[in-house]
Amino acid sequence: MFLLKRAGYLKEMTGLELQKAKTWLPLSILLLVSNYISYKALQCLSLPTYILLSTTTIFTVPYIDSILFGAPIPPFAFKSYLLIFSGIIISVILENAHAEKSYGDRRLEQTLEPQDPVMILFLGYIFMVVHLLLYSTYEAWKAKIVPNLKFGQWDIFLYNHVLMFIVASTLSFIIEDFSDENLNDCFPSSIRKSTIVAIMYTGVGIFPILFLSTAITQKSSQYFHSTVEASSKMVIALLGMYMYSHPINVGSVSAIVIGCSGGILGAWLEGRHQQDVEGKRVLPV
Repeated sequence: MFLLKRAGYLKEMTGLELQKAKTWLPLSILLLVSNYISYKALQCLSLPTYILLSTTTIFTVPYIDSILFGAPIPPFAFKSYLLIFSGIIISVILENAHAEKSYGDRRLEQTLEPQDPVMILFLGYIFMVVHLLLYSTYEAWKAKIVPNLKFGQWDIFLYNHVLMFIVASTLSFIIEDFSDENLNDCFPSSIRKSTIVAIMYTGVGIFPILFLSTAITQKSSQYFHSTVEASSKMVIALLGMYMYSHPINVGSVSAIVIGCSGGILGAWLEGRHQQDVEGKRVLPV
């Protein structure tokens, strides 16, 4: 990012400043903890169920914002909630029905092996609820701080990743085991190269995604981008069912379509509501 800025790109990025970094540090820690807990949830839940539960941020963020900062709850939240909740109910029923088959051999930790697959799902739901609360708090808090710091999307990306890298690296060296035996266990020689390549790919892959997201927002509107983002979750969930051998049937597909439709509806209604508040409604083209 610094090289791109020096080359004349990312002109809107202000760069790192110590005082702003101190202000942003609590948000980065909150996001780091939220991400870590979400990974624990993903260890216990199937990808479609995880995606469905993650769409609930469309209404958890406004409610957390209302609780913490007294912001009014927008009217679109409850409408999208009904669809999302319907999809989640279907998904949870199917998930429990297939728990024994799908998660009998899953391990939550190397030292913890719950024998009851339903208990693993229960832990996954708890992790997901905690993640949603923390992430919603982060989003609501961020919305209050960003205007004061005059951050753009690239500034948020820069501060989050620099600060999270420092905090995560420090905690990793203090807490984790870096012995040869443990490193070989985490990175077996048979898949070491592919694992490292995958880590690099997912890291570098963030840049084109963020660049295109910024372009969509600039050329259309933030609300159109939110709708596209919500609809993409449906594709991810459907692909996840195929790639990870999740049972593909009428119930599972219906749960995804219904739940993600709630996210799309919420994003669309949010855009209409915001444009009504501003006194203008413009087609995002």
